Amino acid sequence: MYNEMEKRAVSDKKKSLQEKARAMNWLMPCGKFCGNTVEQQIGKVKEELAEVETAYQSYNGNPDKRMDLLMECADVQISVETLMQILGANDKERNAVRCLTWHKNNRRGYFKRLKRE
Repeated sequence: MYNEMEKRAVSDKKKSLQEKARAMNWLMPCGKFCGNTVEQQIGKVKEELAEVETAYQSYNGNPDKRMDLLMECADVQISVETLMQILGANDKERNAVRCLTWHKNNRRGYFKRLKRE
């Protein structure tokens, strides 16, 4: 199933995957957990990170498990996005924080070896 989803995502050659992700604004809080306390959501982030570790152990270079690992990584991102919402950051503020963080990391040289599509 995931391989089919991956094929469909890659099949549209008009836009890069990054452009599609930006257009979708897919980093959004998970409404189901927006009622959590900060402590509860930090626990949720930790749970999702543990799932990344488990998926990585299953992956171990197996291309059939790659999408599972990537989806667990996305779950961590969404859990953190939800935590930011619980902390009171609206869409505009969360985007501004990501931008500021990107610039901070760029100044530190974190992106020097990043290959562009």
